[in-house]
Amino acid sequence: MMRLSFCTLNSYCSLEQALIAILNCSRSQIKKFYSAQQRLKKIAAKQEIDCPIDLINFSRVNPNYNGNQIQILTKNSDFLIFHKPIKVHSTSLNYTCQNNIECWLRANGHALPSADSGLLYRLDYETSGLMIVCLNIKSYQQLRQNFQQLIKHKTYLAVVTGHIKQTLDLQHFLELKKKKVRVFHETSPHRVMANLNIDPLAHSSLNGQDITLVKIQLQQGHRHQIRAQLAACHYPILGEQLYATSDYHRLMLHAYSYQWQWNHEDYSFLDDQIIDFELLFPDLLHLHSGL
Repeated sequence: MMRLSFCTLNSYCSLEQALIAILNCSRSQIKKFYSAQQRLKKIAAKQEIDCPIDLINFSRVNPNYNGNQIQILTKNSDFLIFHKPIKVHSTSLNYTCQNNIECWLRANGHALPSADSGLLYRLDYETSGLMIVCLNIKSYQQLRQNFQQLIKHKTYLAVVTGHIKQTLDLQHFLELKKKKVRVFHETSPHRVMANLNIDPLAHSSLNGQDITLVKIQLQQGHRHQIRAQLAACHYPILGEQLYATSDYHRLMLHAYSYQWQWNHEDYSFLDDQIIDFELLFPDLLHLHSGL
């Protein structure tokens, strides 16, 4: 990790106090980079302080992008619509991380000076598909506050292991704790409701295993909702490594289309960059009309 050194004109009773005063960062941020013994060390006037660049720029987004190619699908005065490839983070993990959408937006002059850089929602690192950025702050604030109410349809495509014969309406309750979501059938004060509509489109096999191409209507949009609910029903997504042990070169989950109404206008955008799905289901091109 890159580190920088600087000197302070004043003395401080501890390194932690010095960093809070100089960088305006929090104790929790400092704890990520320094041990308890280091944080308590006294700092004399004009003493050199060695500091990771990720702490110095803890709330900033790197202006350089270094990741898979991102394709702009369409753009108007309000929105930028683009295809997110797999293995790209939606938001910045730290300043040195350049493989994320926020870096790409800033590098290309599209980012808003706000949280999430104008992104209306996030996709997992392993998920491909449609992403939407709002290009002005007023519109972003209005949409972000009421996005779930304004959305009409959020459609995803997935390839799951197993043979799904008919439409499934799934309802679970999720505990959004740590990195992995837990799925339950009963509600509790610490759980949120999660609903999916699963419509099978085509069937095939891979290495002797049944697989099903499904269209998913996502109701809420909780973290890992689709992945966790499908795995809980014993239909894990092909390539799922967090909630199952499905071996494939990628997670076969794709944000296909979003539709919403705003300011008395209907908006509908789709991302048909689904070659990985077409390789498994060659007739998928003929199914587009039913999506």
